[in-house]
Amino acid sequence: MLNSNGVHHMNAEIVRILKAKHPEGPVTPANFRYQMHAFSREQVREALHSFPKGPSGGSFGLVEKLLNDMTTDVQLGDTLLDSLAKF
Repeated sequence: MLNSNGVHHMNAEIVRILKAKHPEGPVTPANFRYQMHAFSREQVREALHSFPKGPSGGSFGLVEKLLNDMTTDVQLGDTLLDSLAKF
């Protein structure tokens, strides 16, 4: 919430309004273990080739054509695919 001076001053009413708009979700336990998945270079390549054709860049702004061009590059391709597989 902004006023003409920048960020709104914090008070109990503002906290109540914000909590009503953004309720707390479930808390992840401290001992929770995320399950890691390993992907091969080929699996990443297949996934990239399955992207719909067109200009949609998604949340990272990377378009399908750019990703496929980079992964088929002789010098960059395998390194990029390996990095994406480890990500």
